[in-house]
Order: sequence, then C-alpha cells, then structure tokens
Amino acid sequence: MPKTIVMLLLFLFQQNIFSQPSAKEPSLIIPDNLTGSTSGISSFIKEHFPADTACIRVIFVWVANNINYDIEKFQNKSAGIQPVADVLKTRLTVCRGYADLFNELCNQCNITSIVISGYTKQKGSNGIENDVIKERFDYLKNVIESYSSKNSYEQAMNLNKRSISLFNEYIAYKNKQFTPVVEDKDIKVMIDSISYHVNTSYTVLGTAVARDEAYRQAITKAFQELERFQNRVNQEKEFVTTYLNTNKTSRNQLFYKK
Repeated sequence: MPKTIVMLLLFLFQQNIFSQPSAKEPSLIIPDNLTGSTSGISSFIKEHFPADTACIRVIFVWVANNINYDIEKFQNKSAGIQPVADVLKTRLTVCRGYADLFNELCNQCNITSIVISGYTKQKGSNGIENDVIKERFDYLKNVIESYSSKNSYEQAMNLNKRSISLFNEYIAYKNKQFTPVVEDKDIKVMIDSISYHVNTSYTVLGTAVARDEAYRQAITKAFQELERFQNRVNQEKEFVTTYLNTNKTSRNQLFYKK
C-alpha cells in the first residue's frame, strides 16, 4: 500500500469543549470484538479498504462516532496524556486522545501520520505563535497535495479492484440465495461496502490530473467503466433493500423474479 502523509493539528482547548468533528454518514461496521485494540481495528480496515484515502476516511468516521468527549476531565483540567488503550476502553477522551488514537490507527495501516501540538484562540488571544509549527505544516501540506495528484488514479483503480472483488463475492452469495443464513445487517453491510468502494473510487478519480493525452484517455475510460459498474451496484442495492423489507417466509420468491 502506498504511503500517504496525514497531519493532525492537536489543539489543546480551554474554551470550546464541543470542538471535535462529528461524522453522521454511515461507515463500515467494525465488529465489536475487534474494537478493543488498535491492532484489531486496523487489521479489519486494511482488509476491507486497501486505498490510503479510504482507510483515513473510515478511521475518522469510526473515531468520531465511537469516542465521546470527556467533558468532566476537561472541566477539571486533568487532561494529561491518556494512553490509547485507555481511550478505547473508556470510549472517553479529550483533544489529545482523539489525535493520538487517530495517529496510531493511521500508522498501523501503514499511513504516515504526524501529531502537531498547538494552541487555540482563547480570551481574545490567538495563542502562542510558533513559526516552526507553521513552517512544518506548510511543508507537509504541499507534500500531501503533490502526492494526492500523482497517486489518485492508482488509488482509484485499487479501490475499484477491491469493489469488484467484493461484488463477485456478493453475487456468489446471492446465487446461493443468501445461504448460509446471516443476519440482515450483515447482508446490508456487504452491499454498502461495495457501494462505498465504488463511490470513493469515483471521487478519488476526480482528483487525478491528466499528464498527457494517453493519461487523459485512461481517466476518461475509467470514469465510463465506473459509471456502468456503479449502476450495476445500485441495482443490487435496490434488490437488497427489497429483500430486507420482505417477510422472511416470502424472500426466496424474489430470486425467481425477472
């Protein structure tokens, strides 16, 4: 997996305790038995999301939806360094804990991540200016933008390969009329994961910059193939929705409808 550099600007808040971002969109369900350790979470993410951009997004969504801000610790000004293992155990932390957890998950997914400490605006002051931090931030930002442009086509194709593989597994399972039987939510996760990979591939491909005419044609062809595949996946999403909304005693009939 190619390496992407991710920067985390760690702001030690003393005013706004609701500063952590929230992610309302659904993410791939990570089994609860794997969420007690960063190794369990990262191994699952790497298996289902081979592209760096997809990994980063899933890590962000999972952390934002599963870790709560520890208001009591913040108000008591007892926000020291909290071990990542404790963050996962309690599901509570403050700003530094979010950054450290995200950072460790990225690194375990072979994505270089850097935590940069800093200060926020408080009591009318913009905090302590640090030229070293700003220069490091500007430098890494340029590296990220350059890397993204060069590798977006490759990452989009890797995502598409993964979505095709997952789709083939889904079709094989569907051809067996969804046997052996699993819970409804698992079938939904299966098709949602495929859809996520296809949509993300489409989005990442949109950031690719054509270096020459041959490359431009390759990007155009990839877009056309993705659109066709996307339509096919949407058809299966509709089938799964109908299947899950149908009484279990009548579901088998859906496999014979044309």
